[in-house]
Amino acid sequence: MGQPPLTSDAARPESRARRLLSVVGIVLLALVGLWALGRFDASSSTDAAPLPSRSTPPVSTVSPDPTASGVEPSVTLETALPPFGGVALDYMTPGAALTSRDLPAVFDAWTVVVRRDDGSLGHHGAVVTYPVPAAPRENRNRVSVGPVDGVATAGQIVWPVGGQYARVRGDLSLTVLAQIAATTRVVDGRPQVAPPLRFTVISRSPSRMPLVHQLRYYQGALGMTYTGLARGGSFEDALYAGTVTLMGKVNEAPAVASTVGGGNGTVAWEPSPGLVAYVGWSGAPLSKSTEAAAFRLAQSSRILSAREWLTLGPQLIDQPNDIASP
Repeated sequence: MGQPPLTSDAARPESRARRLLSVVGIVLLALVGLWALGRFDASSSTDAAPLPSRSTPPVSTVSPDPTASGVEPSVTLETALPPFGGVALDYMTPGAALTSRDLPAVFDAWTVVVRRDDGSLGHHGAVVTYPVPAAPRENRNRVSVGPVDGVATAGQIVWPVGGQYARVRGDLSLTVLAQIAATTRVVDGRPQVAPPLRFTVISRSPSRMPLVHQLRYYQGALGMTYTGLARGGSFEDALYAGTVTLMGKVNEAPAVASTVGGGNGTVAWEPSPGLVAYVGWSGAPLSKSTEAAAFRLAQSSRILSAREWLTLGPQLIDQPNDIASP
């Protein structure tokens, strides 16, 4: 009786090669997936939470919300980011729900938000952004940042670090801003800050906001009214570049009024560390009365969960979520 034909890998080297290539492919796909999920470090949820203490890491990686995995427009970027919802105003019906998506933001400049122990959104803090352009040559106001020289202007310092330039901007003294700058280092192309005493790192995130969840309303006194919820350091950075008015509290979070966020003005607060909520309007000029009206709307608002946001069927728009700050 003859021997059966050989079927082992020794007899079929091409089979062994195919198996090896398959294994390598699976490993590469797994590594790429883990890398993508780790590109965005931010705070953990949209629920109100106390500011992180020095003994608690202020930034964590959060698993995607499984409820966001199969519903448009959140099929791509939203499933890889910490989930969040939107801002709804009580007693008003939204006219439209929009998700403004900026895919390249996670590969561009990053920010670290640092606050004093008594600080809040846009108050008693600073934002470190890396990389940024070099300071203009005509600016000669030099300040020491550790072993290097930085260039200082009102409320900010630009200095060389990590082969490029970084900027720290805030409402603190130049001495304190220089201390924050001196503790900044660049790891894997992103800024890391070891804050001075009585300061805490609140969040690390892309400068531009990868996602903005916006609801539009119509309100007679203010004109078109809208709400927004987003992560990204550029909002607070722009607050420090402009003028803000300290308002009261929205759900125990200090709020500020400014022109940041588009339209004629906004009232913004932080439902949880690193997550910015705002009520804005377009129509009525910025004034004490319109700020007060928007603040009252903010006080009547509530934060939607990621699931509630997706049930609104938001329209997806791909565009840069860039808040200009000089």
